[in-house]
Amino acid sequence: MRDTARFEQVLGAAALRNWADLPRDVQELLFEDATEANEALRQELAVYIHNHYHRDGSPGQAGGDATAVLLAPNGRYRDRLARAAIAKGTRRV
Repeated sequence: MRDTARFEQVLGAAALRNWADLPRDVQELLFEDATEANEALRQELAVYIHNHYHRDGSPGQAGGDATAVLLAPNGRYRDRLARAAIAKGTRRV
């Protein structure tokens, strides 16, 4: 059990260090899995990611709607992205 906790910690740290380089679908999967049953954690993590990890790898606060995407009103990251893609015309219904 002790090894499991240690492996989870180092793997989680590696995922965060490489967050900006992960494909968006992997980001979605990790975010949803990590926050599925905890709305307070969901909001905290969304803000943390927004403030620390950017698609371009730059430091400081992220631009755009990163937090809005993570905290979509319906609670589903992926659904929010799908609606945005449809609105932009890059995805069909």
